[in-house]
Amino acid sequence: MLNDTRFSRNMKKICFSVFFLAAVVALPACQSVVGSVSNEAVQEMLASPHMAVTPFLPAWLDEDGTSIWPLTQAQQADVCAILVAGEAREVPELAYQTDDERDSLAKNRFYIYGSNGQCLAGTVMNDRVVMHDVVLPPEQEQALFRVLKPNLQKLFKGIK
Repeated sequence: MLNDTRFSRNMKKICFSVFFLAAVVALPACQSVVGSVSNEAVQEMLASPHMAVTPFLPAWLDEDGTSIWPLTQAQQADVCAILVAGEAREVPELAYQTDDERDSLAKNRFYIYGSNGQCLAGTVMNDRVVMHDVVLPPEQEQALFRVLKPNLQKLFKGIK
């Protein structure tokens, strides 16, 4: 009987320890996500050896590669110079989970994909490219539009 009591107490301690440890490990997962983009992520994307403009859908869904418009070396250098001067925007995770079909700007969205698998999202707004992940002043948004314009014209109809 004495051994049963000790065994029972030890099992309770073990169970409590396991539940406590699980709660401590799970606690960060329950907190709200402040943002999913960091300066490091932007820098990693800009370090990619090659970049391309693609539709606002994962590149692997474009099976035949017809919607991938590679940047020239000069374009890539200009894009990097513009974006490196910007500041990473804290993008809530929820922004990546919304239904883009209801958004009137969804048709003007695109990605700048890196060959290293990283990407940055942007939206064409008249003569500017507003990046989702990087904050730029309006002049830099216009400069980015001018650099990407040949690629964006292939991607979107109506860009002049």
